Amino acid sequence: GGLSWTTVTGGLSGVTGIQWVIPHATDPSIAYTASSTGFHRSVDGGTSWTDSNTGLLVGRVLAMEESQGWLFMNMEDMGVYKTPSTGTVSWEEVTTPLSCGDFCDICADGSGTLLALEGSG
Repeated sequence: GGLSWTTVTGGLSGVTGIQWVIPHATDPSIAYTASSTGFHRSVDGGTSWTDSNTGLLVGRVLAMEESQGWLFMNMEDMGVYKTPSTGTVSWEEVTTPLSCGDFCDICADGSGTLLALEGSG
């Protein structure tokens, strides 16, 4: 629950620039993180991490959110992608009616609606 922290490197050797760690909404053993080297998922409470970049354009991560069985990630200048939050990770680009581009945050409102905060509009 975040009361104590331990350095973990299993599967993250050489990974730098991690800015996001997202817990799964209902399963405390699952967590997600990403860096400019790609997306990483842990299914054992963060003890070890596995790369899962199928279908993903790898770049700087601006925002991540897990909601309603999906994980969403915005990559700078590369769009928004989604993958199921459990099971096989297979990223697909999300088409959006927004023309603003990159988001500085993505959050869910609890009903399955995603909200995106864009820096200039």
